[in-house]
Amino acid sequence: MKIKGFTLIELWIVIGIISILASFAILRYLTYQEKAKVNTYALPIARACVMDILNFCTEHNGTTSIANALPSLPNCPGNGTNGTKATAGGNVTLSYPNEITCNNSCSSKWLICKCHS
Repeated sequence: MKIKGFTLIELWIVIGIISILASFAILRYLTYQEKAKVNTYALPIARACVMDILNFCTEHNGTTSIANALPSLPNCPGNGTNGTKATAGGNVTLSYPNEITCNNSCSSKWLICKCHS
């Protein structure tokens, strides 16, 4: 009577393939986790800061630069060039461009947002 089964080499090959697939899955999971942190913590802070900038532009029509007013805006942390706000998921750092201008369309340049745990 012959017993059939897998050899040790075949089992090692299967374990190797499974571990490679698992490593790809873990990397994807970490990427999605980082995106979720940004959407949960950083995006609302950045959105509130942009709304404050737009409100300032609306109230102070004709102002060319609001760099000096950034520290006084309630939802824009920092000193006018960058700012950090602590959240439950870590620190959120907002980096402002060198100059934010108010023009007829009340638009501003992009705000760079990073989430640090």
